[in-house]
Amino acid sequence: KILKFTPDGEESDFATDLGAPRGLAFDRSGNLFTAEQPAGEILKFTPDGNQTLFASGIPTPEFLAFQLLPTPRLTR
Repeated sequence: KILKFTPDGEESDFATDLGAPRGLAFDRSGNLFTAEQPAGEILKFTPDGNQTLFASGIPTPEFLAFQLLPTPRLTR
């Protein structure tokens, strides 16, 4: 399980029912992604605790990384 801590030190569960996570990454929205072995899956956990399957069929997921893209700018 992965725990979440507030700035005040309060502890709560962020992600439970994990298999064997090998990689963790957060996106800008605070979603957690885990690379699960041996299931070959990437799981997504939202800050409010919802878990979904993000990707499957990956032979041996080990690491996760996100490329932060620049925010689009409107021009006149």
